[in-house]
Amino acid sequence: MSSMINEKLSFILNLVINKLNAISPAFIKRLSDLFWIKTARFQRNMKSTEISIRLYSLKDLYTLYSLFNQGKLINSDTTRYGVFNYLSHFCRLMFNKFHVFYVIEVKEKDVSRIIGFMGLYNIVIGQTVFLSIAIFKPDDRRQGYGKGAIELLLNNLKKNNIVKSIYVEVLTTNEPSLCFFKGLGFEICRQYNNRFLSEKNLETTD
Repeated sequence: MSSMINEKLSFILNLVINKLNAISPAFIKRLSDLFWIKTARFQRNMKSTEISIRLYSLKDLYTLYSLFNQGKLINSDTTRYGVFNYLSHFCRLMFNKFHVFYVIEVKEKDVSRIIGFMGLYNIVIGQTVFLSIAIFKPDDRRQGYGKGAIELLLNNLKKNNIVKSIYVEVLTTNEPSLCFFKGLGFEICRQYNNRFLSEKNLETTD
C-alpha cells in the first residue's frame, strides 16, 4: 500500500517538475523583468503647469479603449493600431506590449481629460528603454502636449537613474516625428528596413 502511494506521488511530482522545466526559462525571466521594473522608481504622477502624466489604472481602460477606437490612431512610429473589436483585445495589447503605461492629461475647468498615452517597453533597468507616444485627437496635436509629456518622463528617468538611454522607432518617411524627436535631443543611431532608431543619452548634460 505504501509503495503504491509513493509511486503515485512520484508520478505526480515528475509531471509537475516536467511542467516547471518546460516553462521555467521564460516564466522566470518574465517574473525577473517584472520585479525589476516594478521596483524601479517610475514616478506615478508628474505634472507641469499645462499637463500631467500618471500611471494608468484599471478604471482608465474603458476610456482608453474608446479613445483608441475613435479614429485611425497613429503613434510616433506610425504604428496603426486600428479598431479593437473587443475590450479584451485592447487590454491584451496594453498588457503584452507595454511594461509601463502612462496616460497624458490636461485640466479643463478643473476637470482632467485624457488626451494621449506613453508606453514604455523593452525595458532593461539601468540600461535602456523604448518609448511609444500618441495624442488621440487631431485638435490636441501640435499644442506642445507631447513634448511636455516626454520632458516630464525624461526628467524622471534621469533623476532616478532608471536607464542610461531611451529609444524611439520612427519611419524613415515620417519627417514630422523625426524633427519632433530631434528637437528633444534624440539622434538617429541606426536604420533597419524602413525605420530609424533614435536614441537620447540620459547620462550627458543638456
